Formats: sequence, C-alpha cells, structure tokens
Amino acid sequence: MFHGKSLVTGGEGFIGKNLNVDIKIARKDADLLDYKQTYDIIKKHKPDTVIHCAALHTGFMDLKNNHSDFIRHNVTIDMNVVEVCKELGVKNLLMISSTTSFPINTQTPYIEDYFFEGDVDENTYGYSFSKKVNVSLIKSYQKQYGLNYKSVILGNVYGPHNYFSEKSTVVSNLIYKCFEAKTKNKPLEIYGDGSPKRDFIYVDDLNTIFKCIIENEELEPTIVSSGDVIDIRTLVGIITKYLNYDGEVIWGNQKNMGVVNKYCDNTKLKGILNKSFNFTSIDDGIKKTCEWYVSRHL
Repeated sequence: MFHGKSLVTGGEGFIGKNLNVDIKIARKDADLLDYKQTYDIIKKHKPDTVIHCAALHTGFMDLKNNHSDFIRHNVTIDMNVVEVCKELGVKNLLMISSTTSFPINTQTPYIEDYFFEGDVDENTYGYSFSKKVNVSLIKSYQKQYGLNYKSVILGNVYGPHNYFSEKSTVVSNLIYKCFEAKTKNKPLEIYGDGSPKRDFIYVDDLNTIFKCIIENEELEPTIVSSGDVIDIRTLVGIITKYLNYDGEVIWGNQKNMGVVNKYCDNTKLKGILNKSFNFTSIDDGIKKTCEWYVSRHL
C-alpha cells in the first residue's frame, strides 16, 4: 500500500486493525509511554512510514470524567513517537488528531482554519486538548527539521473492529443498543430527540486517504471526513433496517450530549484525493458494519 515498509501503532485498536500496513504493533509489543521501548520497537522494524494511531480514547462519559488520564497518556506517547521517528530517520509520519479538539463554539461546517480559534469543550477537555497538542507537535518538528511529518483531524470513523458498547462512539453505540434491543425483545432507547447532525467516514476509506495525504506535498493539518451530513434519527433508521429491528424506538427527553451539530467541510481533503476516489456511502458502510457485528454475535 505505502512505499517502503509501513508500520502502525495501536495495531490492536479499531483503526489499526483496519489499515493495510506491513507491521502492526500494540501494547503487548511495547509500552509507548516508555521512551526506550518506543525507540527499540521502531528501531527493530525500521519502517519508512509510521501511522500513529495509538491513543487512549473511549466514549463520552469516560472523556468527561477522566481528563488528566487522557492528556497525560496521549501527550506522552505522541512525544515519544515523534521524537523516536526523527532520531531513527523515519521518512514519513502521520499522527491522528480529532474533530473533538475544535473549539466548543466553532461554527459548522468545521474547516481547518478554525482549529485553534478558541477553547475546547470543557466536557472533554483532557482528551480534546491532547489531540490539539499533537497538531502543534507535528508542526514544530516540520519547522525545525524539515520533515514529512503530518497530522490529520479525524472525524467520526465507524466500521468493523470498533468497540461496541454503551460507552462507545455514536455508530457503534447505536448498533450495540439496537442489537441488544432486538435479541432481548425490548424497546430501543435513544438519548436525545435524534436531531443532532454529524458526518461519518467508513474506516476502510482511510487506507486510500492516508496514502494520498502522506504522498501529497501539503504539510498543514487536513480534516478527514466524508462531508456527508446525517441526523441521528436518520442514522438510527438505517441501523434498524440492517439489523432487521422492527420494535419500538423511544426517543429520550435528555439534553443532547456534546455539541448539537458537528460536521466538517472536506474541500481540502477532496483536493488531495484522486478524482476517482469515492467515499463509502453511509448506507453501504452501516450495512457492512452491521453484517460484521451480527456475524460475531449470533
């Protein structure tokens, strides 16, 4: 896929499992919180390209309650990885940031220029700020050493191998809850009224996207998102369709959790991608994800 030998950190995580690379390393191979272990594992494999996906990240409630854990963990491993890659002469490094790090009052659709224009959401402060730091970290190494090290601002990614539970991110959470409702013959209860809007990107699309970004001359951060906006109520309808759930759906009266409308302008990304590239549609992606999930839980 990539020129030369490619390596992904977080190889047992959601994105890592879905990337087509030569080497996948995980916590069992090295603790990236430890600089020497980070150095030794990357030196052992001698990659030309590193895609750094390893991070501490879970669902909204954990993000809300464990701020110091997220910032300490993520900033430490990011600093270790970028410094080791520089020291060992790794040619290409791609580091993952998040749309969660956009300022809380950012207008939609998000564009790259808004990334540093205000304060992050206090509810997810530790995680959000850690992912803001890594963009600055990458730019610092670009400026000082002239390296082809880049960051991407990743939107809502979904697909096979994700973590499916009450604590997982939107699509995985809804698939989990819908499957539980179906198998236990109970109503499907949803937080909020279904009106918040998001855009989602199917995880397999990242293989082509990351390759194009690494090979492109653009050094500034790029938003990675499909730009295909959908409200949660419509998303639930697609999930219930592909899980064949025909029971009752109960919409809650709770306040919507997080930012109400959060979606991106991916104009810059589309300028980097080949004209022949087509994002996986939300319908096709949900269908594939539901089929994968059901095949492992029946």
